[in-house]
Amino acid sequence: MLKALAAEGRTVFVSSHLMSEMAQTATRLVVVGRGQLIADTTVEEFISRAASGAVTVRSPEAARLRELAVPATCGRATSSGIRRRAR
Repeated sequence: MLKALAAEGRTVFVSSHLMSEMAQTATRLVVVGRGQLIADTTVEEFISRAASGAVTVRSPEAARLRELAVPATCGRATSSGIRRRAR
């Protein structure tokens, strides 16, 4: 339905936190955070700029998380959790 409306030349605004949803439905993204424009770009360009190749896990139980982590496979322990480089 959204793509059909866009195909008619209409502007369609969608609010979502799911990048996978936006990648399937949008051609351009406008990202606003705390009232400020963060990005006005294509989906592909936004993903390529935002992808860091790392995953950060934060937990209120960071000490417990570090105890459970295997350093060789889980990456670097930080004060708030584990940071792992994506492969």
